[in-house]
Amino acid sequence: MISNAQLLKEVIRAKELNKVTHELATMWVEMIDHRLKSPNYMGFTWNREDVKSEALIVLCRIGLNFDTTKSTNPFAYYMSSIIGSFCTHLAREKRQNDIKDTLNGENVL
Repeated sequence: MISNAQLLKEVIRAKELNKVTHELATMWVEMIDHRLKSPNYMGFTWNREDVKSEALIVLCRIGLNFDTTKSTNPFAYYMSSIIGSFCTHLAREKRQNDIKDTLNGENVL
């Protein structure tokens, strides 16, 4: 697993270059994979590649917004974004399943 110090160093480097570096993106993928292996997400039947893609999109969008003058903990910042993207994906899947079940007549009021 990545240390917070390594991640902070790479975030500072990426902010200096004003672009997401390959190393930073690799660290994000490693963080996402590690979180997906957590027991909290083991029982779900979603497509893991879709979840990873959505989390990466979120990280690419907010990745360089981390303010190194206010905090030295990018790990927590990125992990909360990853968890948020997982929750958003879960809510979207649940909503789609509810619609599908309603249309199939399983949850007719």
